[in-house]
Amino acid sequence: MVKRIFDIVCSAMGILALSPVLLLLAITIKMGSKGSVFYRGKRAGLHGKPFHIFKFRSMVTDAEQLGGPSTSDEDPRITGVGNFMRKLKLDELPQLLNVLVGEMSLVGPRPQVLDYVSRYNEKEQAVLQMRPGITDWASIWNSDEGAILTGCADPDKAYDELIHPTKMKLQLLYAGQHSLWVDLKILAYTLYGLIHRGWIPPEIRRYPMPGKTSNTDLQGYETVTELPGAAVNSEQIKMLNTRYGWAGELAEGKEVLEVACGSGIGLGHLATRAKRVVGGDYDPKLTAVAKKQYGGRIEVQEMDAQSLPFPDASFDVVMLFEAIYYLDRPELFVQEAHRVLRPGGSVLICSANRERPDFNVSPFSTQYFSAKELRELLERNGFSATIHAGFLLEPQGWKNRSRQAVRTVAVKLRLIPKTMKWKARFKRVFFGKLQCLPTALGHQLSEREPMTTIDVTQPATNHKVLYALGNREAAASRVAA
Repeated sequence: MVKRIFDIVCSAMGILALSPVLLLLAITIKMGSKGSVFYRGKRAGLHGKPFHIFKFRSMVTDAEQLGGPSTSDEDPRITGVGNFMRKLKLDELPQLLNVLVGEMSLVGPRPQVLDYVSRYNEKEQAVLQMRPGITDWASIWNSDEGAILTGCADPDKAYDELIHPTKMKLQLLYAGQHSLWVDLKILAYTLYGLIHRGWIPPEIRRYPMPGKTSNTDLQGYETVTELPGAAVNSEQIKMLNTRYGWAGELAEGKEVLEVACGSGIGLGHLATRAKRVVGGDYDPKLTAVAKKQYGGRIEVQEMDAQSLPFPDASFDVVMLFEAIYYLDRPELFVQEAHRVLRPGGSVLICSANRERPDFNVSPFSTQYFSAKELRELLERNGFSATIHAGFLLEPQGWKNRSRQAVRTVAVKLRLIPKTMKWKARFKRVFFGKLQCLPTALGHQLSEREPMTTIDVTQPATNHKVLYALGNREAAASRVAA
């Protein structure tokens, strides 16, 4: 309701304020080429219901009969004034009318043509549960689609390969995290991006630009990663000790790889127990912190969890802690872990439990697994798997119950801060004095939380953290049999 009121007020004010510009553009379009002022293409709206979008006509009349839906800057169907309007997004302004009547929103997934929507898979259908918008994360990420498609022999095929996959991920990201605050940020970022062409906001810098495989200079993972010296509560310290205590026991005398090691806080403890330790992270800023910390005593390098730079059968243990939900294709990581593990090796995964009632989503996340889904992920990629849980959610005492209630409300209203810096301030208010996260864990670890093996056929609603152990040897034996 708040979003709809915001849309009505802003679209009405926008139409009134921009009426001189709208009139001038309409006159220019009419004088520049034959045809109507507006383009009224059919698009898929809320729940897939068709509607006619308002846009200033930027192409010749009957352009849809002369070519496909994807358009490069060199497309001969674009008129002279149309090219100017497209560069500045002025052709989108009449969509304020669609917003006013309720067919669109100011912020939401960009509406697609019906034929394209008919090819959406089950996961992609989620974007149709949102009212389409004038702008969203994907619009900022790919602000000049025509330039990307310029020079492509088949613009429609190029769109499918270079733009659509990431565009859909960003639309799903918005669908899972939308709020009035997010809408305000996207609107501000959109305006800023019109002035500073090519600028990408930190929330989506991890997504490669069209035609590229990575944006190594635009990661931003350090904003959501536990860094040495960060202010944390006692439970976070206990969580850190629990996962590395578990890993250390399994790593005793073995060769170990920690993927997505962040700043390498746990590498020091692993090095006191393992024969060899290698750490790696996708973000160069984080690997730089880890390299500086260990000064060559522990091997640290940049790496992609979905394409590990090691030969087959290189390690005895591979671990991925609190990072699987950041991967675009987590299945590839599990396959890569199986490849680099020796027979008898183990893969360890620690993840936030999305089935807890007060679950909060990280801003860079792509997919969270339930206990059942985590086991299935491991088993279909050659591992036998057991799933454990830790850190009971049941609050004890009035203080814990109050904190739990505040967190639940904050999650529902999407008020939980997105960065570690602001999360620390939030925690300081509700948890009082915080501790400093250590630079590195040593041989001796403080108190740990016991793990409970769980029945994955039932929702794991009572725990905060999931721990998965996959064994390669058992899977290999089963295949051989």
